Amino acid sequence: MINVLREQQSVCKAFTRNMKSILAAASDPFSDTRFRQTRASLNDLLEGINERILELQRLADTATETSSALNDLLGLKQQQMGVVEARLEARETVEQGREVLRQGRTIMLFTVVTIVFVPLSFVTGNFGMNVAELNDGNLNIRQELRYMFPVALSFSIITLGIAFKIYTTP
Repeated sequence: MINVLREQQSVCKAFTRNMKSILAAASDPFSDTRFRQTRASLNDLLEGINERILELQRLADTATETSSALNDLLGLKQQQMGVVEARLEARETVEQGREVLRQGRTIMLFTVVTIVFVPLSFVTGNFGMNVAELNDGNLNIRQELRYMFPVALSFSIITLGIAFKIYTTP
């Protein structure tokens, strides 16, 4: 649009130059009222064209500034969305961490219960054996307990130690 107005401006200037050269050959062109009116109209027309050119340049500058501001705003919105997504991912990560911790505690409880009941099963298995006091066996109960409790206790301690070492190791 500015180019069109500049073209009009150059046409008006060329017209004014041509009119001056034509009227210069005439006798006393400046006393002619038509020439003065035409010249005044051309000057008004040139002023109007110059004002429109300036107005269009201001509008173009404003459009450029607005475009820059919109790009900045778009960048800020994208950053905000990134922060929101990061916040949501952090919440999901915390929830997953809590779930993993709960599952780890459940497994630890299951391990402890298993550690308690395995030696008890061992003890009940031993009472089911033939001992001299219960079922005419070769060993008496005192000898059986001397073997049974140290083995069961050491097995429980070793198993608990391994379980807690694995639980506390990151």
